[in-house]
Parts: sequence; C-alpha cells; structure tokens
Amino acid sequence: MGYNIGIGEAILHVDKNDGQITVEIERVEVAEAPVWELPENDPFPDLVGKGNFTYPSYSGLERFSTATGLKDVLFNFDSTATTLIKEDDLKIIRRAKEQWITDHPKSIAGWRSNEDDILAKLTWYEFWFEWALNNCKIPAIQYS
Repeated sequence: MGYNIGIGEAILHVDKNDGQITVEIERVEVAEAPVWELPENDPFPDLVGKGNFTYPSYSGLERFSTATGLKDVLFNFDSTATTLIKEDDLKIIRRAKEQWITDHPKSIAGWRSNEDDILAKLTWYEFWFEWALNNCKIPAIQYS
C-alpha cells in the first residue's frame, strides 16, 4: 500500500444529480520527463516512465520527505487532498535539490546500486512542478 500522487492539470467533475464535486489530475506523458534505468532486482520503483504519476509506499514517501525537509512544507500525510501548485512550491523543491546536491556531491540520480533515489525523486518533482506551472490552467498536486 502507499500513495497515488499526480501532478498536472486539475480537472473538476460535477455530479449534477447529487451535487458532488470531485477533482482528478489529468494523466499525461511528456517526452522530456526524467526517467532512469531500472535495477534488475526491483522492477517497480516509485517513478517509472514519462508520466506525471508516482506511487510511493507510505514509508518511502516518509523517508524522502523527511530526508529532504519537504515533509512539513509540501506533504500532508493526514489527508487526501488536491492542492494548487505555486511558484514558491517549485522554489522550495529547487532549494531542497540544491541542498541535497551540496550535501551529497557525488550522487547520481537513479534507482540502481550506487545511485541516489532521493536525488531522482527531487529531479522528478522539480520537473513535474515546473511542467505543471508552465502548461496547466489549474496546476495541482493530488494525494490519494
């Protein structure tokens, strides 16, 4: 079990019968999105392909967000929510990535042995936050 996290265009769905409004993130693939070679022993890391969704485990997202200082800033583990992405959010991710690189100067982003999955995740989030801000009318991140 874990999270489903999508970053991109927020689409509103309105059920006119019961008045319910739901939000989903439109699924997209972008040719320029970062991808990494998969390790032979773990064919299903959090981030694969060129899509805008990730599926981290609860413990994996906790480890990532705590290690990078993003837990209290961007990740609300107490609820499932859809939140607008702002320029400041992208700046926070960039600062976290810059700090990670400063603290781990020999890191290489990726999933294989001797590669840094945290740097890969920071790179992925940075790409998709920037993409959403530049390409979406309603740029958002959704946790479920």
